[in-house]
Amino acid sequence: LGRVATQSSAFILGSIACALLAVMSESIPRAGMVTLAFLVRFFMLAGNCSTWVFTPELLPTDIRATGTSAANAAGRVGASVVPYFVTPGMAPSSIGMVMMGMSVFTCFVCALLPETSGRALGEATHGDDRMVKDGRIKAGGKSDDVTKGSGGKGDL
Repeated sequence: LGRVATQSSAFILGSIACALLAVMSESIPRAGMVTLAFLVRFFMLAGNCSTWVFTPELLPTDIRATGTSAANAAGRVGASVVPYFVTPGMAPSSIGMVMMGMSVFTCFVCALLPETSGRALGEATHGDDRMVKDGRIKAGGKSDDVTKGSGGKGDL
């Protein structure tokens, strides 16, 4: 399996486990619920861990650092806001369906990424265009210098 297939399949299997947990949460014994919750966590973690293998092959360090910081900030905002929406009285099926929807969305986004399996760092391609070439990221026909202001020499 390539990087895209690994990540997408992990997120889709996680979404299936979420759907099962949401639908069956009130009709199965506690051991079944714990097993399904374990599967959800396993597949979500597998998809997330494959991201750590995948991103260095797609983007240079400066871009990854900025993206990681932005994701960390969004996670903190989400963690502070979610308790106002997910209350103790909320049905577990509703929570599971929201988690399933986010996992399916993540799977589709991952499927749009270029495959990097078997390629050297920084040589990930999408069609014939390199995503990163000479310290510049091509997006929409333009390229931005990712070494500008970083003190780098363009050899990211």
